[in-house]
Amino acid sequence: MSLFEELAQSFPLETLAPYGQVLVIPVKAFKPEWKSQLEAEGVQTYTNAYRGQTCFFLRKKTQNQTVSAEKPKPKNVWTREEEQLLLKLVNEGVDFKTVCEKLGKTRMQVMGKISSLKKKQKTKETQNLSSERGGGSNPLQELTFKELLEACLTLYPRHSKACMVLLDKAKEMLSHE
Repeated sequence: MSLFEELAQSFPLETLAPYGQVLVIPVKAFKPEWKSQLEAEGVQTYTNAYRGQTCFFLRKKTQNQTVSAEKPKPKNVWTREEEQLLLKLVNEGVDFKTVCEKLGKTRMQVMGKISSLKKKQKTKETQNLSSERGGGSNPLQELTFKELLEACLTLYPRHSKACMVLLDKAKEMLSHE
């Protein structure tokens, strides 16, 4: 009998998102020497809070199972239609969050595409993104600047190098005003 099967007789087998069906073992009951034996049996081990205590979640891998506890990442390739929709939404003054939702892209993907389009000056609409309208500053540019600062607040202090890159970009935006 495998260690996983032995543990299944003593601990509850539950279905928990995003892990699926797992054995739930409180940290205090888990023995460190089990970890290597479980790995050899093809069992994945996760640690997380469960019902007010830290627990190990043990999940047996199936042969065709792809494991990911993360949300699926949005596709990173931009089609011509998506680029045109981005430009249309931005020129219509649609708020940044809605633009991201309609395109199915992350904030960073949309900001990166806007930056890329500005640099390439790919179309007439793209040139309008970086120009001033009616004597005021471009609302998208302000929003992008704010988004950079918000991203820094979210990432700091765990990702200080990424914050430095984002702040350099924000500084560059200010120097072009």
